[in-house]
Amino acid sequence: MSTARIGFELADSFLHIHSQGLCYRDINFGNVFLHPETGAVLVCDNDNVGIDGLAGSVLGVPYFMAPEVLREEVLPNRRTDLHSLAVLLFYVMMAGHPLEGRRADEYQCWDDQTRISLFGHRPLFVFDPFDRSNALDPQFQAATIALWDLYPEFVKRRFVEAFTGGLADPDARVLESVWRKTMVRLMSNVCYCGSCSAQNFADGPPRCWACQDTVTQPPKLLVGDLVVMLNHDTVLRTYQVDLDYNRDDPYAEMVQNPQRPGVWGLRNLSSTTWHSDHPSGGRRDVAPGRSIALGAGMTLELGSAVAKVEP
Repeated sequence: MSTARIGFELADSFLHIHSQGLCYRDINFGNVFLHPETGAVLVCDNDNVGIDGLAGSVLGVPYFMAPEVLREEVLPNRRTDLHSLAVLLFYVMMAGHPLEGRRADEYQCWDDQTRISLFGHRPLFVFDPFDRSNALDPQFQAATIALWDLYPEFVKRRFVEAFTGGLADPDARVLESVWRKTMVRLMSNVCYCGSCSAQNFADGPPRCWACQDTVTQPPKLLVGDLVVMLNHDTVLRTYQVDLDYNRDDPYAEMVQNPQRPGVWGLRNLSSTTWHSDHPSGGRRDVAPGRSIALGAGMTLELGSAVAKVEP
């Protein structure tokens, strides 16, 4: 959960910077603080931030710089920031560099000139579906391979987009808003293994990464095109309901009926009265602070959004 939250906050932070006509220029490990448990993000070292399109004193760190900056073709700008953001997201989620595969073995010295050559003049995604000449080494990069296999296809597609077409065409890079929506979908996709309680992804592998038992998925809440896993600890945020990313407040939470431990419901944490329709129970209002037991086929009017419960 925290990894997806980190990805969401990184994308949201740099979207705020870019939406003001600025570029960051120097996205790297040292300029972002991450909370390992909550996923909260703080972007620091902002003296390198400047007006997009104007020259600055910072070019970046070779590991994160866009290929065209490494080739000295352009100065850092919003579109080169998008490449750096994708690299940072890949590091956070896959624990490796997206362009550092078998081709690195061709160099005798791992210095900045090597990185400029590999990442600037010969960039190739380690999971490129069409060219496997820079694939990861299973002996030395097994962790990144294992992590890649855990994630849903909708996450992998974004990285393929960022590091195939996006390497050659800055206009084809994944936008911050797209990364943000992808991370919200990923946060909503988390479910727990019934045997060992490890977190898995509902759209990931069918077997738990920790104990190899089959993962049984919980009921789901469909809010527009977003599918939210209704785990015992699920808290629905405002932006999952109304897509207002400027509001990050708890909107609903899963709760257990104290009189009937096997019955779970959704508590209204918003200031709006909900309306529910159940196939067998008719229509009911859910006032703020109140809860409603969930059942398959139930429809909930959550303010302006309509949600449906599915098994």
